[in-house]
Amino acid sequence: MINRGNNLFSYINSFYLRNVSFSAKIFQQFFLFVISPFIAAASVADDGKRMKQFQEMYASKSFAILGLVVGVQLYSVFIGRAMNW
Repeated sequence: MINRGNNLFSYINSFYLRNVSFSAKIFQQFFLFVISPFIAAASVADDGKRMKQFQEMYASKSFAILGLVVGVQLYSVFIGRAMNW
């Protein structure tokens, strides 16, 4: 019985940490969206170097969020099929 309790605790802890990570990535992407006009204005002065760096950061955050969403969807499909098996 203790083993089940530890597994449940680790599952809840993992779920909590995944949600915190997901929320942090969304907040980071929102922050990048808010500062984008300032980056675009500053890119005129430095020949677009900051804009290129900004685009890479924004794309990497977008793909990370997309990866997390797809991972959760696949996990839920797997759990659903495992429960019906």
